[in-house]
Amino acid sequence: MNVVLAILTFWSPIFVVGFAFWLFQSPLLSASGREAIVTQQQLTAVILEVIVAVVLNIATLVFLSITTVFYGVHILRNAQLTEGKKVAWSLVNVTIGPFAMPAYWIMYLRAEA
Repeated sequence: MNVVLAILTFWSPIFVVGFAFWLFQSPLLSASGREAIVTQQQLTAVILEVIVAVVLNIATLVFLSITTVFYGVHILRNAQLTEGKKVAWSLVNVTIGPFAMPAYWIMYLRAEA
């Protein structure tokens, strides 16, 4: 269970960085006006890239929703945290969750493995 949680936790920040790199190298953004006419093969490749990106984005949103709820509940039930830390972690979880959840997992959940 903890391995699955770790994968879901670390997936979002890795995906965000990877998606940004893909987006900036993608022919969708880097093609100049003279390259507007493309071959059928190039068009097919771009369409497949977009389909993969959409599927991965949807999966990431689902994973992020699941982990946000899980961590929200875990934060509120964590006896190691003071009330002030629970409030702080809860705010961080809902604002910059994809980047804060790995830190929370390392600090409080890794030992439960």
